[in-house]
Amino acid sequence: TDWSFLCVTTYFVCSTLTSLIYWAHHHGKRMDNESGHACTPEEQTSSQRDPYSNTTRVTPESSDSGDGSQQEQYYDSYEDTEQIEASAQAQDIDEMVYWQSGGTDTNGEDHIYPLLDYGHKPYITALAITVIALVGLPLAQLWNFGMFTLRCHFNRMRSLVTDQVSIMCRDEFRLSQVKLYHSDAKDFIRSLWLPAALVTAYRCVFSAYCLGWIIYSGFHPANGAEKWFIYLTNWAFTFVTMYFLWASVVSVLHHFGITNNQVDMQMKAIGNHDSDAEGGEGLGDSVHKSAVKMSWYHKGLWVVFNIAANTAIMVTLLYWTLIFGGTTSGLDVSTHLINSVMIVADIMLSCVPVRILHVVYPLVLGICYLLTTVIFWAVDATNARGEPYIYSYIDYNNSPGFSIGLVCGFILVGQPVVQSLLFGLYKLRCFLGLKCGNKS
Repeated sequence: TDWSFLCVTTYFVCSTLTSLIYWAHHHGKRMDNESGHACTPEEQTSSQRDPYSNTTRVTPESSDSGDGSQQEQYYDSYEDTEQIEASAQAQDIDEMVYWQSGGTDTNGEDHIYPLLDYGHKPYITALAITVIALVGLPLAQLWNFGMFTLRCHFNRMRSLVTDQVSIMCRDEFRLSQVKLYHSDAKDFIRSLWLPAALVTAYRCVFSAYCLGWIIYSGFHPANGAEKWFIYLTNWAFTFVTMYFLWASVVSVLHHFGITNNQVDMQMKAIGNHDSDAEGGEGLGDSVHKSAVKMSWYHKGLWVVFNIAANTAIMVTLLYWTLIFGGTTSGLDVSTHLINSVMIVADIMLSCVPVRILHVVYPLVLGICYLLTTVIFWAVDATNARGEPYIYSYIDYNNSPGFSIGLVCGFILVGQPVVQSLLFGLYKLRCFLGLKCGNKS
């Protein structure tokens, strides 16, 4: 950047000197004309000479044909005198500089740019040159330095993000991440932002809401009495209801200390080897001493959470893109929109961890539903409206290719993508927690 600033400054000085020379040259010619100096025919010829060729052009005024018509005549420049040739060379250089500086030789102006007119506006020209030199060039250099600094910052951020993504992918895609292991089971019942009592409260409210709608859906004519279990919406909402009921029970048990004896036994199993350490407890020691091992109900809750969250988001996306026909009801909104809102809210408010490879649990549900649709088609069953398919876009009779492709895409593409989105929300929650100073 220092070299570029030096080059720009040098170019600016040279341009200024060029404009001064140009003005002085034309100013001298104008003074000669005003003093009554008559140009010789040779000078007139040289002033009309084409600077980019080896020939001289004579204007129509200097040559007439025998019949009175005017025409252009050319003759070799080497036949001129030494004075004409020297004047022509000077004119060549002058016109080259004028053309190179952006001017034109057809308007008769004696300045390169209107702003740089030393003859008529010397003070404005001097002020413009001073402002450009003292303000414009430093600002331009400051802009270049800012762009350079921004580029370096982006390069550092890109390197940092690349390293973090590499570490995350290396850790997340290990086969051991399929297991239901977590360092602290308390993450399933606490929040980064709310006290445990509020976590328990909102989970109980969500549970009551889901339970009420799932009971109502069993009597709704759109589902039919015996056709209720064929719809993926009801499968997904059942798991959402099951998750919030299970999470509410676990939260209540931990909140009221019913599991304190079990926690004490687990703490003894973990051990307090740092209890005799000198000085105060560090943050890591405190977290380690208060950590709770995963029990069977924590693992079961985690499995149900993955199935409920993944399937709820998928049902929401499929309904509003493929099924929605312009009219809706409270049941449709609750089972196709509010379900996902509650799941996303729980992810952002609670500390439930999300693993990418835990997509295997929703995949099991997806495969089970695929088999259900195949069996439904094989036995010639009908839906609640008497149609030979569960959903119109899964019609193995009329569009088997599209139906199979859609179901396979749901399992092999949709569910992994949704699991990645849930993992992104989890990472966003962790990032916001760190930014807010929560180290737990």
